[in-house]
Amino acid sequence: MPSPCEHRCDDRQQGVQLAEAGKFVEAAAWFGAAADEALSSRADKQAHDDMPPYLLLDMQAQCLLEAAESKKQCREAAAVAQNAVGCAPPDWADGYLTMARALRESRELAGSVAAYRQHRRLLEASGPGSDADVLQEYDAVHQESMAELEGELGLAGLRVCPCGIDEPLGDDAQPALQGPGSRLWKCGRILARLLVREGLESPDWSELQAGQRLHAKRTAADGRLSTLELGCGSGLVSIAAASALGAHAVASDLQEVISAALLPTLRDNTGVLSTADAVAPLVLNWEHVAAGRGEMPPQCDVVLGADLLYNEKMLGPLVGTLKALATRSPGCLFIIAHQERTATLDAAFRSQLEAMALDLVVEHAAVDTTRCILLSGHLSPRPQERQFAI
Repeated sequence: MPSPCEHRCDDRQQGVQLAEAGKFVEAAAWFGAAADEALSSRADKQAHDDMPPYLLLDMQAQCLLEAAESKKQCREAAAVAQNAVGCAPPDWADGYLTMARALRESRELAGSVAAYRQHRRLLEASGPGSDADVLQEYDAVHQESMAELEGELGLAGLRVCPCGIDEPLGDDAQPALQGPGSRLWKCGRILARLLVREGLESPDWSELQAGQRLHAKRTAADGRLSTLELGCGSGLVSIAAASALGAHAVASDLQEVISAALLPTLRDNTGVLSTADAVAPLVLNWEHVAAGRGEMPPQCDVVLGADLLYNEKMLGPLVGTLKALATRSPGCLFIIAHQERTATLDAAFRSQLEAMALDLVVEHAAVDTTRCILLSGHLSPRPQERQFAI
């Protein structure tokens, strides 16, 4: 009776033959069957033969991409490539290249650039680095993503890398920033787009129950708004506030994010911003603010933030920072584009905002299919007995 490994070998060989004949849909099915069989056997997953599941999945993804005739099919190929990466050794780079190409074909350019970058980092860590053709692919998709973002926001000349920093190509490239601050997340794009296209009059956050409206005080001597962005990353939201609202914008984050993501982006966008100091960087550590030590947030008219919470550990420091802002700038307007992740975390954050806000508007962002909700209202230094929510 043939062993599972022999079955898998037969499936793989059949898949190779079909792929060589240009029958990519059938080949993908054979590679997928071989991968499923390998993954279903715990012993096989631990075996170090020439047909590990991640290679079979990568073959399946490549065949799906060759056969794809729609963005949906390209996304399916990208999902298989992601599965391959998920069960591969951490230093395996090829799966990220397959994923990058599939995401590019499905026009998910930010994700494509991120995958190209990870492919490049892994190759450079092992010695050889990316070849010239892959570098050209990376440069092309990067330019495509810039054009897409510029058109999306309507800011001519805008240059913000979807992964946060505009990392140079070639041998002189520096190590890239890692972590949440290294990415331009979808909620940031949504909030920046609304600020540019609709200002503070957007119906997504301006209407309250009983005919009330949100408003922003203008406390600066020149009558301009002052905005503070929390967790700014590359500063896209602050650039939108400065350019579209004419605001005195302050973009805050941790020191490593300011240095690696925000400052390079500001240097690249002097043509978009009216003055060189239109967006001021600020190092702000939420844990320090919440504990009442170190730097404190400045006074402002509007607090902005996008995709600020990734886990429960961040909730306390973020809420503590918002409370400090409520004390320093009572009645200031806040607008937060929140990425829904878990019911527990989402409910806890909303409950904390309801306690701090004179009013609370909760609106699902109809502008995008992303699970993003817009939370807005006015911060109060005292807990409220009643809040409005829609």
